[in-house]
Amino acid sequence: MSTQLGITHIGRFDYSPLRAGDYPMARIAVTLKAGQIYKPGSVLGIEDATGLCTLVDTTATDGTEKPYAVLVASNRGHYEDVDASAANETGVAFATGEFAEEFLIFGGSDTVEDHKRAARDVCMFFRKTATAPNQ
Repeated sequence: MSTQLGITHIGRFDYSPLRAGDYPMARIAVTLKAGQIYKPGSVLGIEDATGLCTLVDTTATDGTEKPYAVLVASNRGHYEDVDASAANETGVAFATGEFAEEFLIFGGSDTVEDHKRAARDVCMFFRKTATAPNQ
C-alpha cells in the first residue's frame, strides 16, 4: 500500500493510508483560516463566529477546541498542503470516518488522546494502524 495520498480518478480520492476502517467518510468543503500552511491529515476545528477552520487546539475557546473535520486535499483535489499563509483558502476534508492516528496533525501541543473522545461525538474515530508512515 502506498503512503502517498492523491487522486486516482477525477473526484475520487486515494486516501487509503489515512483510512483506518470501514466507517463511511463524508467529504466536505472547508475554508481554512489565513495564517498558516495546512497539511493533509490536519484535524480541524471550526470557529463559531466565522465558520473558518484551523487546527484543533484544546486551549482555544472559540469553537476550534473541538474536532470538526480532517483535511485531506486542496481545493484542486490534490493531496497536498493548503497554503493559507496570506489569505483564507478552501480545501477538502472528511467530516466522518476512521482515521489512522499516525497521519493526524493537531494544533498547539495537542495529541490524539486529547481529542479522541470528542471526535467520537462527531463520528470521527482515531485508530492506530499497523505501520507508521514515513513523513
